Amino acid sequence: MEFPGRALLMRNVTVDRTATSAGQITVRWTKPRSTPAFADPQQFRVLRAQGQGGTQTFTQVGPLITVAPNTNDTTYVDADPSLDTQNRAYTYKVEFLSQNVVTETATAASSVRLEGTATPAVSTTDLNTIDVRWTYNVPWDNTRQPTVIYRRGPDPSGPFVRIGTATSTATGGSYRDQGTATQRLIKGQTYCYYVETTGTYNNPEKLPSGLVNLSQQQCIAVRNVPCAPVLRLQQSNCDSLASRLFDLPATPLSGPVYTNRLSWQLSTTPADCSRAIAAYNLYYAPAGQDSLRFLTTVPATQTSYEHRNLSSEAACYAVQAVDSSGTLSALSNRACKEDCQLFLLPNIFTPNGDGKNDTFRPKVFTPIRRTHFTVFNRWGVKIYESSADPLINWRGGGSRSEGGASPSVVEGVYYYQAEVEFGDVANTKRTYKGWVQITR
Repeated sequence: MEFPGRALLMRNVTVDRTATSAGQITVRWTKPRSTPAFADPQQFRVLRAQGQGGTQTFTQVGPLITVAPNTNDTTYVDADPSLDTQNRAYTYKVEFLSQNVVTETATAASSVRLEGTATPAVSTTDLNTIDVRWTYNVPWDNTRQPTVIYRRGPDPSGPFVRIGTATSTATGGSYRDQGTATQRLIKGQTYCYYVETTGTYNNPEKLPSGLVNLSQQQCIAVRNVPCAPVLRLQQSNCDSLASRLFDLPATPLSGPVYTNRLSWQLSTTPADCSRAIAAYNLYYAPAGQDSLRFLTTVPATQTSYEHRNLSSEAACYAVQAVDSSGTLSALSNRACKEDCQLFLLPNIFTPNGDGKNDTFRPKVFTPIRRTHFTVFNRWGVKIYESSADPLINWRGGGSRSEGGASPSVVEGVYYYQAEVEFGDVANTKRTYKGWVQITR
């Protein structure tokens, strides 16, 4: 049903008292008008839901409110003993009843919710900062007037003072507090904040404007930065491995599988760092020039990690300490390693179709990008050449490609040259020459 006149409009949902219980929020709205006038009795029903939107369940708070004559706005102070304004936001809506029938429902409006994160200085040239963020879900426009930020601290008994303003969006805003030139934010101290938004409806000549709403108070501690870890990545002894290739186990047909082993300990950087660590974040890059990305988190009791099932041991790592409040240390040193370049071909293979040792391929190898393989008979005549398979997999054919049928070469000794391009970052290239005996 539609009536000529003014709609029922929410205008305030402001936090009066911040507390985990017995918090207080004041709700105001502008009563509807119609021609002809609404029939008595005229009443309002206030409903509340937890959160700022999404799927919400609204329940009535307080008794029905009888419409006062000759007034435009109505106020309800929600001081429910269970109201937790410290940790939760709330959304309110109001229903207008005429002759006990819901005639209009105002668009719901939430309280302003404030959160914050402290970033302690890691070095003497950095500043301690606190980033505060606020959100809301309201039918009015908070973008036309700046949001005012207030702070108290480090003296917990001192007053709140205005420290700055910020432009809000349709859903919230943010502000970075770096202190002032004469009063910087101090590690080990706690600072409390609230914000004041000022909203208006899109037609302020006919609709309410100057809608001032306060967030809850949010206190944030600037903690000492956790000590930065010092990382060690176990390196492979490539020279030792290369000197005993014939003693190494055969590389699986599917390719090598590696495990990188990391260990770390806390440093004393910065000088006032905290050793109260809750966890460690590990970061990984598959190659030296790649950016680090998050790998995993381990508990503070663990100061080592095995990164398993890798197709290449080439990688870089870093570790970051985290305290119980989520404060992060500086990243550790970046520890990197490269693949060894190992390649060993056998001296005999038996391409007789029995499924055993039917192809000529490396016995030991590390990641390979490309192999150009050439075979010669004892008189130096080239009988086979291919770059199709990095692992060669020659079947003893005499054609120059693996495609189609190829005549088998006779038993005997043949000489090869393998020009191998390894899969490392440097694209290392090496040439291997040798002989192989074919027995059928």
